[in-house]
Amino acid sequence: MRVALLCGSSARSRYVAHRLAARLELACVISEVGRDYSIRKLVKYLDLRTLRSKAYRGLRPFLFPPDVDPNRCLFPEGRAEFPHGVRLHRTAHINLKENVGRLRDARVDAVAVFGTSLLRNDQLFAACDGPWLNLHGGISPHYRGADSIFWALFHRDTEHVGATVHAIDRRIDAGTLIAHARPAVEIGDRELGLTCKSIALGAHVLAEAFSRLAAGELLGAPQPGGGRLFQVRDRRYVHDARVRAMFRDGLLGRVSLPKRVTWYERPGIQPADPRFATAPSEPGERAEALTCR
Repeated sequence: MRVALLCGSSARSRYVAHRLAARLELACVISEVGRDYSIRKLVKYLDLRTLRSKAYRGLRPFLFPPDVDPNRCLFPEGRAEFPHGVRLHRTAHINLKENVGRLRDARVDAVAVFGTSLLRNDQLFAACDGPWLNLHGGISPHYRGADSIFWALFHRDTEHVGATVHAIDRRIDAGTLIAHARPAVEIGDRELGLTCKSIALGAHVLAEAFSRLAAGELLGAPQPGGGRLFQVRDRRYVHDARVRAMFRDGLLGRVSLPKRVTWYERPGIQPADPRFATAPSEPGERAEALTCR
């Protein structure tokens, strides 16, 4: 299967690109490196709560230093770079018209999405009529939107630490469920380490999902109701302070959860075009266990 990846520019985005390239034909990567400076967005930035949130996000790494280095966690043997030999397009914003042309020129069968701004340009979807799958760093529908693993920890809900692969629709992280990927949760884990472990496992599951769809498997189930959508500005100093205190008090002191992947199947989905057929994975291929400390 020939796929494109729409993503951000973080180490996690680069890791997802490597996992797709290892399993599928990754035709191109469109990496969002800027911001949306539309009038609508600029007006939103003038909101006092938004300005306060942006200021706090800038200060947070100094107030609460990260527990792991994502680059070393995900790429222990080298620098966090996008795969060599894959066409890379850097863009100020994912919804720009130029990305429609790039996606159309790539002639892909499917599109993977991770870590971008909300997709609001309908012409993007018109550039590829195959599956569009998103990798969400949280367990939907329970925790949708931003900082989902943080909010699961905040609510002492370690059962819902993980990632979700789902089809994209106009709602945020609410499209048809393809799979849930829950990494092992162990004593000594912290928020950023669990986030890296979740995305690492989710990236493997994302690549496998495309392969399964290409082979004609009937994947997908509607998301149940409930859960909550969290925005970036919902996370404040008081929440970070509480989670740090919870870890000091032994939040994961007695937790030991194994790695689990749940696939969702439903009859009635149109099988994939036979031309999408991909080679089977190598014997013994699996999602490696990350130890992020």
